[in-house]
Amino acid sequence: MGATSSTSCPSWNRKGACRGTLLLPDDADSYASTGTGDSCMSRKSRKEGQPLCRWGGTGVLLAVLFSLCSMEAQAKTSCRKEVCVTPERMDGGRIVFFHARNPYLFDVTITIETTRLENMTSDVELPHTEVVPAGERRTILRLFTTDIKQRWRWNYRFSWRCGSMHAKHDDAVVYALPYAKGTSFLVIQGFNGKHSHFGPNQYAIDWAMPEGTPVHAARGGRVVGIRVTGSRNGPDQPSNYILILHDDGTVGGYYHLRKDGAAVTLGQVVEKGDLIGYSGNTGPSGRPHLHFFVFTAIDGYRQRSFPIRFRTKRYDSVILEAGERYTAR
Repeated sequence: MGATSSTSCPSWNRKGACRGTLLLPDDADSYASTGTGDSCMSRKSRKEGQPLCRWGGTGVLLAVLFSLCSMEAQAKTSCRKEVCVTPERMDGGRIVFFHARNPYLFDVTITIETTRLENMTSDVELPHTEVVPAGERRTILRLFTTDIKQRWRWNYRFSWRCGSMHAKHDDAVVYALPYAKGTSFLVIQGFNGKHSHFGPNQYAIDWAMPEGTPVHAARGGRVVGIRVTGSRNGPDQPSNYILILHDDGTVGGYYHLRKDGAAVTLGQVVEKGDLIGYSGNTGPSGRPHLHFFVFTAIDGYRQRSFPIRFRTKRYDSVILEAGERYTAR
């Protein structure tokens, strides 16, 4: 099994979403909305037309609840953005295996926790955090009944983030400016920017950039995520983006691209400087610009970005500053 984590969501809002986190790759609010599940009733106690087992709740984290009367109920698969957790009951439900499936081209870091656990024990410390590699299915948790003569109950929730918590950024890498050689653009927000560059965006860079400007790869890697279907901007609108997986396991994110603004395909390998797309003004964006940062997951609720250096016409290696204009070479 993977590493354990004592970190849980720092705070939940009324909708069950994890506060204070930025969800990537798709700018949704959270993968952690809390659902509810009802224990199953016996056939004698339920009313006519009422299902043997009722499932309620919305969002990713459908809570599942079983008791001795639930032997005929089937475990439900809970999914969000296609990352799924499936509870598999063994030995009449007295043993439960939780399998996580990751269909993406990038690793995901998932945190699973129980919100109720009665007469059952876990094989790992909870909450439990583990990396599920790209395209794989793994068993991430097992629950065992303590006393088979007594009732048992469990419910759970999970959340995931793009990237591996084990990724370590190669600080020797110097990035190219993500636009064509000889062109210059103004940095309107740099590291620790007061407007929005804090938390997982701490080390992001924003360049003012007219819509339709060619965007080039700041570092080589494999294209593992593309979304270019959006056409609107606003605080509740999802950004268009391209994600590139680097050889150190970190991910480079290029955000606010125009609709249909990808010049690459999923799985394509690109070199530094290759054309990958076109800038825009989609998602939570107040003006046309390009947002770029390099990140990975901390756990299933949080991500972190990395301070990076760029090569410019004037400097071989420099940290970009807001208010300065830089020319690519």
